[in-house]
Amino acid sequence: MQQITLTEKTILITGAAGFIGSNLVLELLKTQSPLTIVGIDNMNDYYNYRDRHA
Repeated sequence: MQQITLTEKTILITGAAGFIGSNLVLELLKTQSPLTIVGIDNMNDYYNYRDRHA
């Protein structure tokens, strides 16, 4: 199997604040440095209680 090298690349990670995304970011920084990571996530505090009790 061919290995993919991500060094010196820019990687976009969606959901970077969540459990999987944040651990992916940490693993990439440990194993593929140097690289640039752009992480995006939805950090609002809105919770619609009606969605749960519908």
